[in-house]
Amino acid sequence: MALHEFPADGRRVYLGGWRAPMGWEATRGELRVVRPEEVELGRYPDVPTLVVAHSAPRPEGVEAELVDVGTGVLDEEYGADVEGKFVLASGPARVVHEKAVAERGAAGLVLYRELLDAPDAVPYAALWPSADEVGRLGVAFSISYRQALRLKSMLRRGPVVLRGSVESRFFAGRLEVVEATLPGEADEYVLFIAHLCHPRPGAHDNASGSGLLLELARAARELAEGGAKLALGLKFMWVPEFSGTVAYLEAREDAIRRVRAVLNLDMVGASQERTGGVITVVGISPFNPTFLPLLAYHTLRECLRPLEHYGGRRVLPPLKLSLVPYAGGSDHHVFADPQLGVPVAAFIEWPDRYYHTSMDVADNLDPGVLRSVGAAALAAAACVASANDALVVESAHVCACVAEEYFSARLVELLKSGREYANLAYPKLAGWLADSVMSLARLARGREAGEAVRRVAEELGGRLERRAEAAVRDLGRVGSLKSVRLKRVDDPRVLRRARRCPLRLSDVIARLPREKREALRRLIYVKKRRLEADIAYYLFDGRRSVQQIFEELYAFREDVDAEGFKALVDAMLETGWLEEVGGARG
Repeated sequence: MALHEFPADGRRVYLGGWRAPMGWEATRGELRVVRPEEVELGRYPDVPTLVVAHSAPRPEGVEAELVDVGTGVLDEEYGADVEGKFVLASGPARVVHEKAVAERGAAGLVLYRELLDAPDAVPYAALWPSADEVGRLGVAFSISYRQALRLKSMLRRGPVVLRGSVESRFFAGRLEVVEATLPGEADEYVLFIAHLCHPRPGAHDNASGSGLLLELARAARELAEGGAKLALGLKFMWVPEFSGTVAYLEAREDAIRRVRAVLNLDMVGASQERTGGVITVVGISPFNPTFLPLLAYHTLRECLRPLEHYGGRRVLPPLKLSLVPYAGGSDHHVFADPQLGVPVAAFIEWPDRYYHTSMDVADNLDPGVLRSVGAAALAAAACVASANDALVVESAHVCACVAEEYFSARLVELLKSGREYANLAYPKLAGWLADSVMSLARLARGREAGEAVRRVAEELGGRLERRAEAAVRDLGRVGSLKSVRLKRVDDPRVLRRARRCPLRLSDVIARLPREKREALRRLIYVKKRRLEADIAYYLFDGRRSVQQIFEELYAFREDVDAEGFKALVDAMLETGWLEEVGGARG
């Protein structure tokens, strides 16, 4: 066991661009309506998400009129004077704080989200200030959607006055990363990771992942003590999400070079009936396609297979599960960096109607789901950690079968999107899947096994392309494919990443001049344009033009927005997250 500690002072920057958070804690808070009638909106810690994380301390209390500013993200929403007042807003906490408190002198925030499935849940929100911003913060609260609707109704009848108080403090904190190691024969490892930083109640996000990780460590140790031998060791890490992982990577580059695969456990144990979720395995990325999502999905299905039968007959699967396109948003994304090249997969149960709210409680968890995901994760890790050449080749065939199944389902969606888009996307998808299987060759010890994996991957790529070509041809003959105009970004510049950390979009936006900042926020928060910024950033390798990178991203996500992508690229370049290499090559 080891405990690694890293500064969390709101100043330290890790991997060239990831600013550490400030230490903060709250001990008491209260929010209530005092006029036109007395209404208690909540007390902290009874409502654990009432006080917005990083709220300024106001132990003496603030009494002020309430103003509804809609989302609170745009200048035009501030027609009324908000100086010295509370603002009611549904936008992101940090953006609303900038607009209302920093720029217009509001006394504080009352935030909500339009949670139609959970109108009584109080959402978690946070401001994430730097050390220099702490002295300029306002008091901030979060309330449920039902409470927000009541306040809006009261405002339509006349002025509303709130009183709120918070006892909190800021301090120079520490990012604590707990690491446990079970050695193997080689000084190389399969890493399990789960984050443990979220505020109460946080049962699903992410006590489920952290608790399951503890059980996996216990079970793995028991197996080792019983005589199980692994070629590779197992590591188990509990981290503050993103910040702890980035800090660890900067400090322990030598250790990361010995990690052969990463499995992330994030929200892995909720009752699907209560939360509405699906157990997903986060799939193949366009920037670092590897075998691990295919293998993890296979082990998950195999672990559930005995539960699919009753009385000798096959029935519906007991749990909903899916292999989904790659998404970031958790610690696997840090390791997925193509500059590291580590195979990654994540188990994430999504959606969850109580995600980041006061209703993410232990009663929502299901031990059966935890058991299934845990068995699948440990089986996938054991397969990698004990890999001999015969198992590597067998795994290549298994992953190829999963890839074919996934490609068939995705091909249907591509064909629905039109002939031109299908012709653009299917060769890239086939290539990513073939490369994923090919990545298993890294685990092969002998040349013969490596060549066998390469043959499986090449044959897979060829089969997938031929299948797609035939489908496009046959459907085109009978007029079943619509014609579409492809999106384009005509930009020959060749750019590369300037930071070693994942993209932090909030930092990019905050550093822009006001007019450009407003325009980008409008695209994101009002027009709801999809940018896929975190994925796009990893694609900038200094070898392809902006136009080529957009084509790659567009093939990955049909709904990515061309206008938004161009604005994002210019913003990243202007704020130092990208740097120019030269004109288009080759």
